[in-house]
Amino acid sequence: MKTSDYSRAKTLLIPQAFERLSDASCLTHCGDLSIYRRKILNNIEGVEFYTDLHCIAYILQGKERFTSFNNESVVLKQGDLLFIPKKQYLISDYKNDEGPLEALLFFFSDLYLKNWLLNRPADQISSPQRQALFYIHRSSALSIFMTSLLSTAEILKDITCLADGKLHELLTLMDFLSPKREFRNFVTSVGSENAKRNILHVLSECKGLKLSIAELAELSGRSLSSFQRDFKKEFKQSPGQWLQKQRLLHAHALIQNTKKSITEIAFDTGYESVSHFIKKYSDCFGQTPGQSRKFLNLT
Repeated sequence: MKTSDYSRAKTLLIPQAFERLSDASCLTHCGDLSIYRRKILNNIEGVEFYTDLHCIAYILQGKERFTSFNNESVVLKQGDLLFIPKKQYLISDYKNDEGPLEALLFFFSDLYLKNWLLNRPADQISSPQRQALFYIHRSSALSIFMTSLLSTAEILKDITCLADGKLHELLTLMDFLSPKREFRNFVTSVGSENAKRNILHVLSECKGLKLSIAELAELSGRSLSSFQRDFKKEFKQSPGQWLQKQRLLHAHALIQNTKKSITEIAFDTGYESVSHFIKKYSDCFGQTPGQSRKFLNLT
């Protein structure tokens, strides 16, 4: 599998994935505009998903945490709403401590959003604020809107054009509820960057210590320079330093827990030269791999 394909293979693509999930039901669908209802009973932890459409998530019941590519994190509770721009990788976490998680999700295209913006007074828009997610706390107005929407769910299935009006109404309500038109400022800036993944999540799921820094950068959805900059900001060390340390720690575990030869362990942990591996191992642990294994056998 190509490195560029890896993230999609390990990631839930929504809303397409909802068609095969038993906990999701489609209230209406018309072109790129769709509304889904989900009711999740089991815990979900560290599930990464990607959407190539804009998405609005509204929590009917329960609590869910979303974490973006830059570690911006928000916890949504009952009545809260989150706008997720298109081409976003997010990580979702939910624990069934307070009952099931139930949510409404609205998906729509960039064209729909741009058409909505055309009707907004331009003189009220200030410079866009750079952030990954937009959050609106629970309000009676949102609750009334969602209750009304659910009461017409059966009609929406038969008259799909009603969904267009409902979504337009929701976007306008969000614009009204956000102070100083922050929502409008936010949506004018979305879609200007390539989709990035959360580096910590990529590293936690990636078992391939043989990957190069360039391949890890590609896996995270960043250029090499962007990956190196974001990595150092997050971990206070360069990707090369981190990767070498992880390779040596993994090699140490293999020496302790397997009967693999030193040559096999060197290659398994991404070293093309056994002598180079032995030198780096000795610098890190104060003894050669052979000495480590011999000491372990004596004890």
